Amino acid sequence: MSLSQVSVGADGAVWGLDSSQNVFTYDSSAGQFVQVPGALTQIAVGNANAIWGINAQQLIFRWDSANGNWTYIPGALKQIAVGADGDVWGINAQSQVWHYNQQAQTWDYVTGDITGSFTQITVGNDGSVYALTQTSNLAVNQYWYNPGTGQFQSISDDFSYTGPYLFNFMGLSSISAGADGDLWGLGSGYTCHYAPLRNDWTVVSMPLPTLDLSQISVGSGANVWGLAFNGIDSDGQIFQWNPQSATWITYPGALIQIAAGADGSAWGVDSSNRVFHYTGPTQPYHSLKALPGSFSQISVAVDGTAWGVDANNLIYVFDRGTQTWQMIPGELAQVAAGTAVDIWGVNAGGQIWQWGQSTTNSWNYIPGELKQSAVGADQSVFGINSYGQTYTIVFDREGFGWVNIPGTLVQLSVGADGTAWGVNAQQQVYYYDRATGTWAAAPGSLTQVSVGNASNIWGIDNAQKVYRYDASANDWVNIPGALLTQIAVAFDGAVWGVNAEGGLYQWDSSTQSFDYIAEGVTNVAVGNDGVIFAYNTNTGATYWYF
Repeated sequence: MSLSQVSVGADGAVWGLDSSQNVFTYDSSAGQFVQVPGALTQIAVGNANAIWGINAQQLIFRWDSANGNWTYIPGALKQIAVGADGDVWGINAQSQVWHYNQQAQTWDYVTGDITGSFTQITVGNDGSVYALTQTSNLAVNQYWYNPGTGQFQSISDDFSYTGPYLFNFMGLSSISAGADGDLWGLGSGYTCHYAPLRNDWTVVSMPLPTLDLSQISVGSGANVWGLAFNGIDSDGQIFQWNPQSATWITYPGALIQIAAGADGSAWGVDSSNRVFHYTGPTQPYHSLKALPGSFSQISVAVDGTAWGVDANNLIYVFDRGTQTWQMIPGELAQVAAGTAVDIWGVNAGGQIWQWGQSTTNSWNYIPGELKQSAVGADQSVFGINSYGQTYTIVFDREGFGWVNIPGTLVQLSVGADGTAWGVNAQQQVYYYDRATGTWAAAPGSLTQVSVGNASNIWGIDNAQKVYRYDASANDWVNIPGALLTQIAVAFDGAVWGVNAEGGLYQWDSSTQSFDYIAEGVTNVAVGNDGVIFAYNTNTGATYWYF
């Protein structure tokens, strides 16, 4: 095949253009490129169902797979970018940013408190949109689209670097965001990575004799590729980022353009218009989608129903249909979700409330005083008061009341089957013995414990080391190399965690290790159907992983 440009979607869908503006798509079943109608100068692929292009007159087209042709979309753009979930953005000839409204099928003008004119936009998914602007004196500024305000807001222009080379950081020339929102940038001879938690850029490579990338493409945080041109050859040397060793790995060959997918693949073309394909480890594609709203705590029920409270103790429930948070009357400082109709909360004064969705669709006051509540999927409800005393609720179909469990805890967790574990202020570990109705001592010293069910009990110690409870040995098994500041176990046993640097990780049972997913969060909340909510209590950013 002879192509001059390729574009890869998050799911590995590949489209390309040749030097005559002809359009091609890769048929994976046939193992070859197939020409389709149309003449374009730029093509952008979000996924197999979201292919957009621009022609020589800057007219906009969207591929319609039903009729095998392009649909004209009114408007004009000089650059177009499509996210992993089909979110479409562009910059026109006047350097204005426009966002395609999928519902109204119109373009919305987007602005913000910006300096300069927009020069580049890159999209990970809806809510993970970054852009560059440039002023008349060539100064470059970086911006993030905040879905909560509907405007662009500035992100840091600080570049952190500790190394042997002296260098003047002049700003970025290009940026690239992966399907998971992971953001990379190229400056004048250096490569940098954006850390949302710290709101700064970390320079990961410097000019020769180390590395001088001129092009970068991010499929996801685990699939980043770059090209380095030496000024002599027309093709660039190929590099892949290794997140484990935090170094660039050299690959044989040379290309003039490279494009990465979130599925581990990479495609490229060389100066002879030959096409090359790299196949990496395949994994299901998921998206970490930024959401409006800022929360201090989120809890997810066994069916994926999510509840949250913000810094003002206002209560919200997540509406999957509109993918927005809907306010619920009342005020809570902490919420705990077991099932969609078994939601408990504690307000700032220690009062206890139960959501009466099946009866009154309002909060029912429950006598007693608690600081923290924890709910299983079997109607098991536990709580800790401000003195550390622990209680469980007893259901008798006629009514219920709190029963004191002797002992003091500072944190507890309840699994789907009612399995309850906790830790006290001295980091001693306890589990609830249903036969005796008491807390029984368990081995280990932990600062946090998280329970999915009786077979999935995890914990973290004060050194951030991660442990999994082995019931057969009645002891904790350390996970080598894993360091987390917070861990959350789903009711079905899925395990997620966040480290001190704000990295989000998922436990991979096949490799018995944690896989890096994204960064920029401080907490994670999990349910039972693969839906994960991550949030940053410092910046207020909230994400939905699905």
